[in-house]
Amino acid sequence: MARNSLGIYLMEKKADKYEKLVDILNLPNLDPAKDLLDASTLSDYIQVQIEGRAPLSDGFAFNLNYDVAMYKKLRDPYVGQTKNSAVYIGDDGNGKPTGTEGIWEFPADATVSMGEVGDRAVEVLTMTLTLLPKALPTFKVGA
Repeated sequence: MARNSLGIYLMEKKADKYEKLVDILNLPNLDPAKDLLDASTLSDYIQVQIEGRAPLSDGFAFNLNYDVAMYKKLRDPYVGQTKNSAVYIGDDGNGKPTGTEGIWEFPADATVSMGEVGDRAVEVLTMTLTLLPKALPTFKVGA
């Protein structure tokens, strides 16, 4: 069964619960395939591979519509601190995140940058919030 991309939320943990941090324009791969390491020996007739590490060094880049207040909110208190972040898929039909179709939780540091402006005279300004995970995301399903 297919699912559309409506109802996906970037969340931040405040006190003991998660709250929506900002509206996002994309969803990066939160569960990338691990690198494969060649473990072949001279007696192997086929290549033998084993799992290595998850390639998370580039972090999770979320594109956002540019808003000066949001830029300041993300840049000043958020950047340089490890925060508990999550992505919730699924809501109650009224825009309240529930995670009924998946929740990925992970501690992360953050960077925020202005997006590039293309070659058109007028277009939407964007910014990018990159979360640098400190651990692999854990997956669960919300209630």
